Amino acid sequence: MSVTSLLRRESPWVLAGLAAAAAAWLAVRGRALTPVDEALPLLALLIVTSAWVVRHSVAGEAILGALPLLLVASFAVPQEELRLACYGLLVTVAFGAALVRASTGSEPPSMIADGEPSDLRGGERADPGGAGLTAGSAVVLLAVGFAAMRLTAAADHLVPALVFAGGAMLLLAASAGRPIRLTTLLIVLVTMVVTPLAPARAALFPILLGLLVWHLRRPHPLTAAGALVVAVLCGRWAIPLALVPIISRFLLPGRSSGGALLAAVVPLRSIQASILLRVAVFHPAAILDLLRADPARRVVAILLVVIAVFLRPSLALLYLLASIVFLSADAGREGEAPERWLPPLLILLLLTTHLAWGGALLSVFPLPLSPPALLFIVATALLPLLIARRMVRAAGVSALLLLVIIAVVAAGGRFEPFVSTNQVSLRAGEAASFSVHRNEGRIAVVLSGAHMSALAAGTPVGVVEAIGEEGRGVRREVRVGELADWASLRSDQAFFSRNPFPDDPAGRIAGHGASSFLTGAGRIAIGLEAPIILVRVTAGELPPDVRLQVEGIEVRK
Repeated sequence: MSVTSLLRRESPWVLAGLAAAAAAWLAVRGRALTPVDEALPLLALLIVTSAWVVRHSVAGEAILGALPLLLVASFAVPQEELRLACYGLLVTVAFGAALVRASTGSEPPSMIADGEPSDLRGGERADPGGAGLTAGSAVVLLAVGFAAMRLTAAADHLVPALVFAGGAMLLLAASAGRPIRLTTLLIVLVTMVVTPLAPARAALFPILLGLLVWHLRRPHPLTAAGALVVAVLCGRWAIPLALVPIISRFLLPGRSSGGALLAAVVPLRSIQASILLRVAVFHPAAILDLLRADPARRVVAILLVVIAVFLRPSLALLYLLASIVFLSADAGREGEAPERWLPPLLILLLLTTHLAWGGALLSVFPLPLSPPALLFIVATALLPLLIARRMVRAAGVSALLLLVIIAVVAAGGRFEPFVSTNQVSLRAGEAASFSVHRNEGRIAVVLSGAHMSALAAGTPVGVVEAIGEEGRGVRREVRVGELADWASLRSDQAFFSRNPFPDDPAGRIAGHGASSFLTGAGRIAIGLEAPIILVRVTAGELPPDVRLQVEGIEVRK
């Protein structure tokens, strides 16, 4: 089919997209709004594109209904946080509906062969078995998901984004069968949205994964050499990531029982529970894939998770993603039950819903939760998988519990702002004192650092002292890990930062869209039996350019 005839056939959709983008542009023109509001034409175009993917089904018309609601929200909701949340919810509904509907295998009537028995309902052929996605639909949905969750990030890093897009296509081709399963698409999509675009060489990560997946499936010297070259271009951190699959496939060329002996060399109990649980919270079925995978994939996944324990957070995430990709590359080829793709789909939709603060969520992906909370989430997500493979209703209930737990943990604030200090910055040895009133002896001092991202976890950075009405006091040493550099999670610094996420983060977000990030501010809880009247913060022995910042004092609710 020629390009001219293709454009003629799809011209109504092209015009609809242009009209939607123009209407959204007029809606925000001349108004002092956030960067997310300014990207409203892009969001409108993404909704039309999602509807186009399923244009031969009733879902296509239903998705277009989100367009007028998007424009109404821009005018009718003055509160910024609520308005941006409405944008994210509408895009999520459109994108999620297109994802699920396209994966059920609808076909236009013109593609059905003459004389072939078919069941036409609303201009489509029913396919209850869920045939999967076509290559074209998968590519378009990848582009929509990436644009929705990264917003203007690609515009700021154009060349890396183009290289990145090519790598994502390679990874999809290497991981997917025919047709493409929804689980595979979700894993590739989350890899796209989590992989950093800064520094530029990190954009080669999907290309490296694609070559390694291809090598694990069909070993060849050229794919091994290509993976090593790309790893060298990525940096020293990527060389172990490339060597582990290549060596494992060389030692274990096929499916054999002898691989179990090598896999046992790395006992699972040596893996940090929180690291393994963070893998499971994204893709619980990966745990079961670990039991079914061939020896080489099993060894690769275990070794990568073990290596991730000793890496800085930004690199550990990439290693964990690689282990999931290697385990799930062939998942669902013979059939795919909904409970396999439901948890990762809901995580993906959660990220899309918060597209206005996508950078902040992605910087701490999967979630900054404690091991007990992660364990409970994984238990609810894995329960349907362990009881029965086809318990769709139970999977839905467990997934709903997952979202409820995430929302409760995210919204469960224990302190309220009381004293604003306008971010006092302290050099080594300097101190600042603050008066505190109207409290019951339970406060939290909010601290962060400046130029502190090179300090490792556990490094002492200062002391917090509190004095009560009765004259008694308490003294507490503060270390990296309780706080972090203020910009340690910003996209241009997160990849190199050695600071872990604060144990009790203050939850303050700076910026919007893909440029947003959670600041490294952490709460330092102080408690006395009597009301506290004075707080003193003293910076420790810091390097010359490092500062300890006091951002505020909060009182327990």
